Formats: sequence, structure tokens, C-alpha cells
Amino acid sequence: MKPDSVYFSNPQNITSGHKGYDNQPWFSPDGKYIFYTAMTEHSTTDIFRYEIEGRKSIQLTTTPRTSEYSPRITTDGTGISVVRVEEDGTTQRLWRFDLNGKKPKKIAPWLDSVGYYQFLSGELIVAFILGPAEQHGLRLINLKTKEEQVICNHVGRWFSGHLLKIPTRETSYENHTIGVYYTLSTASKSLLLDFWMNGPDMARKLIQLPEGAQDLLALTTGWLASSGDEIWFLSNQPNSDWKPLPRKGFPSLKGISRMAIHPNGKTIALVCSE
Repeated sequence: MKPDSVYFSNPQNITSGHKGYDNQPWFSPDGKYIFYTAMTEHSTTDIFRYEIEGRKSIQLTTTPRTSEYSPRITTDGTGISVVRVEEDGTTQRLWRFDLNGKKPKKIAPWLDSVGYYQFLSGELIVAFILGPAEQHGLRLINLKTKEEQVICNHVGRWFSGHLLKIPTRETSYENHTIGVYYTLSTASKSLLLDFWMNGPDMARKLIQLPEGAQDLLALTTGWLASSGDEIWFLSNQPNSDWKPLPRKGFPSLKGISRMAIHPNGKTIALVCSE
């Protein structure tokens, strides 16, 4: 795909029948479903699954006294992982449900301040850990050994981790080569896109984001960033700048935030205000 061929067209509202909060879309690895979280009549959030071919959603979890966010298929493909806000309204842990939204179980009972997360393997996660006065941290955590490594503090809410080298046995995060892209909040409240790797060359500053941008997507040809009513594109080509992404055949979208990309790299899901 050439950089100048990147544009949006043919949008579809997959939650048009739902009034209120719906957010945090995520495509299943097989590309058949979009998982997302939505507010229910109990004023708590539950996990929903949208079937792309059939164009219909079903509610998976029904938890009137807790809220679930950030649904993902587990690395073994047998369940759904979530961040669960528990009954006290403040504790946020990783939980697991089966694929039908039943049989809830804590994944890491000792980890109680999870904002966002990404599984790199069955044992390793990158996690956004809530801190005081919005001083949130990004950690690399081994769920089996409870080892933690601080990637950065003052992190923005977006990050994406990658296993660059996988050992034959999982005993410590030090046996992996791991790269993490993340957004870093500066003193001026602007965000930078940084890269971290668990090796001799640690963090290095990469890209200044467009004003107000918090959410990104990596494409094979560059980066997408959402900010207000605009989606910006930055080409991988040398000396490129952020440019508003063209939209073909539909009007402007308002309040664009979260984005997720289909495994085919051609379709995205995004959140916007109605």
C-alpha cells in the first residue's frame, strides 16, 4: 500500500441500537469478531461480541455489580481476558472468562491496579499500572514469577508490545527480547511516541504526536493517530509529517478516540461520539 493511498471509506455503526457508553474495540485474531465493552441497564459495563459477517452483537458477560473492560482472546484461545473493576468500585484486576462470558476467574490476584494490558505470551504482559495524581507507569510483568520491570513512568494510555525473540522455555522476562512502543506524557502535557527494548539500548525518543492525540495504530506504511475530529497519518517515508487522513464518501466524525485494526491491515474499528 502506497502512503498516498491510505484513506477511510464505507463506515458502519456497529452499535447503532445501543444508547450510551461503548468503547475499547478489539478484533479477534481470526478477524471474524469485534469484542468491545458497553454500558448496560445496571450502570455497569459488560463485554459484547460483534459478528462481522452476520452484523450482530451478543452480550457475553452479565455482571450487575462489577464492570469489565479491555476484552481480549487469551493467548491459548480458550477464554477472554478483561480488566475487571470489582465490587468495591476501585480495585482493578485481570480476570478471565470462558468464551461464552461465564466462569470468571482472577488471573493475577496480587495485581490490583491494572488500567490496560497486553499479553505477550501466556506468562508475560505489558501493563499500564494506575498511580497517584495520574503518574501512571508501564510495566513488563511475569505473571508466573511476579517479576516486574519498569518501562517508564508518566505513560500515556496507548502502548503496543512485541516479542522479538522467544526462548524455548519461559522462566524470566530476561530470556525474551521484547520491544514496546508507547506514548510518553511530557511536562507540557503533549505526547511523544517512544520505543523501549529490554537490552543495552533502552528507551529512545521517536515522534512528537499531533496535539491532543492519545490513541495510535501501527500500519505497514506508517502510523495513524486520533485527535478530536481528525485522524492523522504519518508515513514511514523519510522526512514525513502528520497529515489529516482523507475520507471518501462520508462526513466528518466527531470525538474520535480508540482505534483497533483488523488482522488483514485494511479495516479499522474506532470510537467516536454520536
